[in-house]
Amino acid sequence: MARFFQIPNFKRDEYQRPEQKWVCGLTCEGKGCIFGPGPDGRCHTTGECQPAKTGDRWACTRAETHGGACERGPLPNGECCHKIGPCQPVLSIRTRRGRWVWAALALTVGFLLVIFGNPSARSQWISPGPLSSAHALSNTKCSDCHATADATHVAKSGTFLLGVHNPLSENCLKCHNIGGQPLAPHGFDQATLASLHRAPRPQRSGSGRPVVLAFARLALPVTAATQECVTCHKEHHGKVGTLTGFTDQQCQVCHQTTFHSFSKGHPAFTNFPFRRRTRIIFDHAKHFSVHFVDKDFAALAPAECSVCHVPSPAGGHMLVKSFAQTCAACHEAQIEGEGQAADKGIAFFRVPGLDAATLAAQGHPVGDWPADADGKLTPFTRLLLAGDPAAASALKTLGGMDISDLRNVSGDQLAAAETLAWSIKSLLADLVTNGHEAMVSKLGRMSPGSDRSQLLAMTAQIPRDELLSAQAAWFPNLLVEVANHRAGIRPASKPAVTAAMTPPPTGPAAKSASAGDDLLDDPAPVTKSAGLAKPAPTPAAKAADDDLLGNDDSATAAKPAAKVAAPSFTPLKMKEPEEWAIAGGWYRSTGGFTLYYRAVGHADPFLTVWLTFAGQHFGDPAVPVAQPLFAALSDMKGPGLCAKCHSIDAAPRGDALLINWHSNQPPADEHPITKFSHAAHFSLLGMKGCETCHTLKSTDTPPVAYQGQFDPGRFASNFGNVARETCAQCHNSKVARQDCMLCHNYHTGEFAPKVVGRSLMAPSAKPPLRPR
Repeated sequence: MARFFQIPNFKRDEYQRPEQKWVCGLTCEGKGCIFGPGPDGRCHTTGECQPAKTGDRWACTRAETHGGACERGPLPNGECCHKIGPCQPVLSIRTRRGRWVWAALALTVGFLLVIFGNPSARSQWISPGPLSSAHALSNTKCSDCHATADATHVAKSGTFLLGVHNPLSENCLKCHNIGGQPLAPHGFDQATLASLHRAPRPQRSGSGRPVVLAFARLALPVTAATQECVTCHKEHHGKVGTLTGFTDQQCQVCHQTTFHSFSKGHPAFTNFPFRRRTRIIFDHAKHFSVHFVDKDFAALAPAECSVCHVPSPAGGHMLVKSFAQTCAACHEAQIEGEGQAADKGIAFFRVPGLDAATLAAQGHPVGDWPADADGKLTPFTRLLLAGDPAAASALKTLGGMDISDLRNVSGDQLAAAETLAWSIKSLLADLVTNGHEAMVSKLGRMSPGSDRSQLLAMTAQIPRDELLSAQAAWFPNLLVEVANHRAGIRPASKPAVTAAMTPPPTGPAAKSASAGDDLLDDPAPVTKSAGLAKPAPTPAAKAADDDLLGNDDSATAAKPAAKVAAPSFTPLKMKEPEEWAIAGGWYRSTGGFTLYYRAVGHADPFLTVWLTFAGQHFGDPAVPVAQPLFAALSDMKGPGLCAKCHSIDAAPRGDALLINWHSNQPPADEHPITKFSHAAHFSLLGMKGCETCHTLKSTDTPPVAYQGQFDPGRFASNFGNVARETCAQCHNSKVARQDCMLCHNYHTGEFAPKVVGRSLMAPSAKPPLRPR
């Protein structure tokens, strides 16, 4: 409904004229006349009314608000009988206010003309304040952070002031790298944010959300996909200001759970800090309660945690020292095979047992084949053969058949056995003739995308002499037979088998053997009897016995011959090849048909590269042999014992396995959501040391499940979770800081600081300083 500022009633109110420039001077005393001054500001009346003449009489016209018509009435000459003295008119309030406004406007315009008319002082007067210490030394201009006020930028930012508006986040990202989702809350992608928003709302702690946070939450919705940098980072507060100093209220604007402080209301920790199993398999409970108290190892046991662990450069993680510093004293000999009941080496290439006689009798001759060979193909041999389509097809046809007995098999299986036999001989011939390149070529067919350096490492520098020695012992005519086979010349149908042959020792061993045959400098032959060496009679001795001249000197004959003392010694005996290669490397068992590799110690390059290769192709259908090979190499009790200490995780893509060759090595550019500095707390630990916070569980805790499953999230830790109350003992309102930014990062992810080039830097307004 309409509302009047003044109700027009002449009997109760005076008629006000707010546009009138002058008002009566007696108004302030409550005696102002009803007529007021004239337009020129002069008083023009001396009575309470101006009588009106009606006919020949004068009538009083005093207003009702001043008492109405008087009883006496006007004078005969028509003047009011109630005289009012003259006044000094004054300006109305509206007039005075207008003059002040115009004066202020004039002063403002003049002030702005003075300021903006001087180019040197213009920027100083416009600046909202000095920059922080982080930006004060940079050669920047306002336009480097603030965009000009065109329609696009104004619409984008929503604010405008003096020709510039709030800085755009794109300008901040020219110098700062904060991950792949720089403007998303905490750097999370949209899918992660959506999953967090769908999570059930947790119960709030405390007495409810503060009023300030409630209004801030309305202004800043939680579901915002992006956040501008200026939402949290405020500039122009001088050198004492900080760009990263935030209050807990700022953080709790977006979070659904609000609380008073860390010591009062902060949610309890969940699986902190153990969210996955360790990369190195180590049972602290068993070592502390069993191994370190064993009298055989007590002297080698670490006295404190720092013997094995050291803080990272940033202090946030505790790293494990090298194998030589922590584990070698007890486990180095085990890795090298000491105490190993089975073979200390890994069977790499083996001539399998083959029923060559049946093959030859059925019209599938394979040439010479060792009759004593009785083993099976090794996974390594199968992998090398899988690159040959014919061999791969033969292996598929034979399946798990025992090819050492082929008397009751089908014709296809006989043909497959023949193909497999020639493939094995061809493989050995290629290794003998082409060396490492043959192995690299065959492995490259199985894994076209593999790095050549990895394939070269898989050869483990297999020596040429060892291959030649094995070929000479197993297949003396191998090169001729393979060449004829490739030329289409079939061998004779009569089965030809060779017995186990051990070549004579060569190199140092041959020298030792020859030295043993002639331990004395006497060139006379030595005869051996019952294991003892006796010198044969020399020609001189024979001449002494036979009297060539026929002289029979009875005296001489009766004299007993002088006895020659036989030298007393034990012939030298060579060690078996497995014991001889104690330092690791390639060897071949005596009389056997297998080429072995023995680990040279911790981080053996052969085991490392082959396990990595087999894990990379564990789920690859093109390399089906990778799984049995990986199973053989990852046996916790197998040669090298790699999988006894190094855990195996499933790769993110799901068809590969990753061997954790190293302990946790956090990237230098990692920014987790939770941060903690171990180094800052070392001086605060008591007599318990690290066990002040990390409590060891009892020894009956189930061991960590590493074998048989590759999910790092499924495990049972040796230590209990760190409780929030443990930290709150110090981090409270009376002792130490407890704000959110002490333990949490806002920008999360893995990103390195950006190196800014000159193209991104603003040109300097001043010439660079030159040395004097």
